[in-house]
Amino acid sequence: MKRSMSFFMCIVVAFTFMGGFFFDSFAVTAEAASYKTPYYYKQLSEKEQGCYDKMKEAVIGCKKSVKLKTAVDEDTLQKLVDLMYYYDVSCFNLSGASARTGSSYTEVYFEYAYSKENYDKMIASLNKRADKIIASFDEDTKIYTKIKTIHDYIINHTEYDKDFSMSGLAYGALAKGRAKCDGYSQAFNYICSRAGIRVINVIGYAGESHMWNKVYYNKNWYNIDVTFDDPVSNYKENLTYDYFMVDDKTFGRDHTPDPCRFEIPAATDPTKSYYAVYKLTASDTETAKTVLINNIAKAAKKGKSGTTIRFDSDGTFNSTVNALRADNGKLMSDILKKAYKKSGVDFYTGGYLSSANPNTLTFEVFIFYPDTSLDDYFENTSAVDSEMRDFLGELGVAA
Repeated sequence: MKRSMSFFMCIVVAFTFMGGFFFDSFAVTAEAASYKTPYYYKQLSEKEQGCYDKMKEAVIGCKKSVKLKTAVDEDTLQKLVDLMYYYDVSCFNLSGASARTGSSYTEVYFEYAYSKENYDKMIASLNKRADKIIASFDEDTKIYTKIKTIHDYIINHTEYDKDFSMSGLAYGALAKGRAKCDGYSQAFNYICSRAGIRVINVIGYAGESHMWNKVYYNKNWYNIDVTFDDPVSNYKENLTYDYFMVDDKTFGRDHTPDPCRFEIPAATDPTKSYYAVYKLTASDTETAKTVLINNIAKAAKKGKSGTTIRFDSDGTFNSTVNALRADNGKLMSDILKKAYKKSGVDFYTGGYLSSANPNTLTFEVFIFYPDTSLDDYFENTSAVDSEMRDFLGELGVAA
């Protein structure tokens, strides 16, 4: 469940952070980042921005309170606290807020998850890790490549763990290697912001309460769900791009953003998804055959086990997946043999694994190689069931 927030007005306006989706405090970004304020800051009025700046300065400094030299109404206070708590990743330390309003002032009181000393140590630790990633970029590195590198790094260095005490933090993902969806999202936000890439968090529903990102690239916004691209799986090759740089229409098949007090930017361009950019899309069965042959061959040359393609419609997805699996996989067997010949690499053509995802319209194929064993493909061989062991054993994969 998403952590929700509400408040009530009496003598003191109290902002209460309730249990749920975000069990911990916010993730972190550096004050030295190119974007020091969240995207939604520009949707505030000039007066609201002035109040927000004062409140944020106090929170960054872990001050107990700040006095605003203007009376701020309940709804505006709620909006400012929402922005700080849910969308400004520099304010990860904030755990509670209340306010007292007079005729010409509002005094806001803050509570914190960590001491100023620990907050500063966390900032320093995250800066060091983010800067190591950013240091791999040079002046010729394309923005798209930077976004993909950050996406891949988080997935390759983070294990999904919703029970870890810091799983909702960028710190959990980047410093401890353990996170849940908000930790993944905050980590992506943190590094992108520090690298000068505009990014926002999006809170919504994807089977359960969830958080993902939108990133700004080439004058357009795109959805990215780093968590969903790191599926819980025993396979060693466990990085996908089903939710990378996706438009709202495609993304909305299984993601629904929650209403919020700000205008979420639309993502309308379908041409920058991983599958579109790398020409891994198919509009019919014949195209799918060609794409699969070429990319299974490429995977084999690199010693990889998996490749994935995406279809342009439900109809194409359904008809092609059915064709690939019909007649005991006759068509797929032909594809494997042609890929084998094209690659010049020895892999088993007598068997394979496949996975079809109707939400993302993707079809993934896993191939296997001679002189390999289960631990070449699986993180935990003891978790491989007997049916899988028998199947791979028949192919020639050693236990």
